[in-house]
Amino acid sequence: MYFITSILCNMQTKGIQVHSKEALNDTVSVMKWIFTPVNSMVVLSVLGNIFGKVKDSVIGTDKAGKYLMIAVIVFIIIFIFEGNYISNFITGLLASM
Repeated sequence: MYFITSILCNMQTKGIQVHSKEALNDTVSVMKWIFTPVNSMVVLSVLGNIFGKVKDSVIGTDKAGKYLMIAVIVFIIIFIFEGNYISNFITGLLASM
């Protein structure tokens, strides 16, 4: 999850004009450490629930595949909103410096 969050944060900082690269790096680092646990709790709990139901034979693999596709689409939407939030937060924070 740290790798995905890191990619997301780094993508959102492309093209941001700042006075201090050190401040940008520190802010991105803090955002990574904030959002990695949040993303882990959301993504891994859903995936664990789906895989647990398959392991316990509550649902079949075909139904689990459908659930996974829906979950991936929801995760992508969440990551888009999260990326916009990160970009706006960094821009607003570093613009005031």
